[in-house]
Amino acid sequence: MEAVIRISGTEFDEQLFASIRSFIKNSEETEVTITIGNRRNENLLEEAQAAYLNKIDRSAREIEEGKGVVFTMKEFEEYVNKNFPG
Repeated sequence: MEAVIRISGTEFDEQLFASIRSFIKNSEETEVTITIGNRRNENLLEEAQAAYLNKIDRSAREIEEGKGVVFTMKEFEEYVNKNFPG
């Protein structure tokens, strides 16, 4: 499973960090990457445009096929607590 969590700097607090930690606590193979940057640079692509667009198309198809899941932060915390008890 792969998850991307985008938040503002003001949302990054101890509670969010603890939620992420509880989510990954039982997995030795998990990698966590934190990227800090300006929103102004958000549109800069680090990969070829064609590869990026292919990923977008694949993701759209997966959503249409019912494979995608969208969580609010509260729903995400409930999911983590239910499926990865501490």
